[in-house]
Amino acid sequence: MKKLNVGIVGYGNIGMAIEKDILTRQNINLVCVFSKRDIKSTLGTKIEKTSNLEKYKGKIDLLFLCCGSFGELEELAYRAIENFCTIDCFDTHSKMENYSATIDKKAKENHKIALYACGWDPGIFSIMRSLFKSVGEKEANAFWGKGISQGHTNAIKQLSTIKDGVQFTVPNKKIMKKCLANKDFSIDANKKHKRVCYIVKNPSTKKSFIKKQILSIPNYFAGQKVKIKFTTQNRLNALKAKPYHKGCVISKFETDNSESFMNFSIGMESNPALTSRIMITCTNAYRYLAKRHKFGAFSMLDLPIKSFQQNESDLSSL
Repeated sequence: MKKLNVGIVGYGNIGMAIEKDILTRQNINLVCVFSKRDIKSTLGTKIEKTSNLEKYKGKIDLLFLCCGSFGELEELAYRAIENFCTIDCFDTHSKMENYSATIDKKAKENHKIALYACGWDPGIFSIMRSLFKSVGEKEANAFWGKGISQGHTNAIKQLSTIKDGVQFTVPNKKIMKKCLANKDFSIDANKKHKRVCYIVKNPSTKKSFIKKQILSIPNYFAGQKVKIKFTTQNRLNALKAKPYHKGCVISKFETDNSESFMNFSIGMESNPALTSRIMITCTNAYRYLAKRHKFGAFSMLDLPIKSFQQNESDLSSL
């Protein structure tokens, strides 16, 4: 199998996890990591400024876009797809339709492949929600947490009024137990979870102002149940030390005057580690599409399961 020459754009938790995983693989060559910051790789990977990205046209087959979905990733993806094929984990559900349409148009114009929303949610959960809805003929319920949300954490860290922060997504235990016990599926989406933010603030900024800022962030906190706690950097570091997460998709429906129930769950000690593994697995889907000269934007939901296998002919799971 020909080696893929890849690059990583963004060197946060997911970017570092992808770097570590890729360096153990024989069929992928990591050319460079791109970052806006002046940084060094602890694993010896070459680092370039993101502004130098275009200099690597023709030298890199595929870019992993690991920037946050809150503002940064959209602009980067629109720019990168002109010269590179890409894999990203864009996770803003409310913007997904417009994002995919724009990327698809640009990818086709430039004969490129863009795999987007490649993670556990959206991604694997998207596949299960669609499957459950198709079988049960109504929407499935999804619960996230308790755990650290990478996207929501990134959103609060973009605020200049804070030094650092982390966000935990916490499901409503009573509502979740009713679903798991197959008792109640008519649920108000805004009551299923609460967002708990731990913040280390800049000394000169009032807590009330920071709270107002966070509660006004669209798609992440606005209109949701949010709890904001201010803490010290040492305490925050301890909270971030174990980036665990979990979630489940649940469906109940009637068949022939009887009830049926489906439940899919996932858990991880490290959210970035699992997300990076899913993104790297999508390199197989990239090879699958490239071999067939299929250009455009594709989510995990758009592709056959066999495209994610390293060997397309491997049907051992059937």
